[in-house]
Parts: sequence; structure tokens; C-alpha cells
Amino acid sequence: MLPFGNGLMHTVRAAPASATLAVVYLGIFPGALAYVAWAYVLSHGAAGRTATLLYVIPIVAIGIAWIWLGEVPRPISLVGGAVALGGVVLVNTVGKKGVGKGKLVEVDNSSIMKVCV
Repeated sequence: MLPFGNGLMHTVRAAPASATLAVVYLGIFPGALAYVAWAYVLSHGAAGRTATLLYVIPIVAIGIAWIWLGEVPRPISLVGGAVALGGVVLVNTVGKKGVGKGKLVEVDNSSIMKVCV
């Protein structure tokens, strides 16, 4: 973003300290810590299954906005949240049954060579 930072130093000097600290906070905590948390979660689980948990984020955001900000969600938001949550539950329960974990699969090396050639 530095190439787009024309006048950055002037703006930082002119801005109140609280605004500058708020921008720094938003850059460090929600941004950087989100990547650290995501890396931690990926290191402890399968990427495909873990990625489905991203669909829970809108539901949590609706809950936070409702509780902390007093924003009453619209019915369409609740329906969307229910669809997202249903998808996560479906993938993590029904989708798990079809995966054959621990089963050995025999591979014929000659067929692999034919495909590679």
C-alpha cells in the first residue's frame, strides 16, 4: 500500500492520536491475528473440513452486531445464517461418512506410467 501513500506522513501528523492508534489496532489485531489463528486451525485439522467453518463467520457477525451494537437482524439475514449453518452441519456430519479413512488403495504402476507418458 506504500505506493498509494502519497501524503501519508502529513496525514499521520495531522490526524488525532486516537485515530492513528485505531488504524494501527485494526491493522494488527483483526488482520494479523486472524492469519495466525487461521494457520493454527489449519495445522490442527484437515483443510477441506476446516474451510467449511468459514461459513460460521457471518452467523457470529450477526450475533455480535445484535448483542453489542443493538442491530436487530432482518429476516433475510436470519435465513441466510440458517442456510450457512445448515451447510456447515451437513458437510461436517453427512460428508464425513462418505470418506474412507484408513483404507488402503492398490495402485497399478503400469497404468500410472501410461497416464504420464
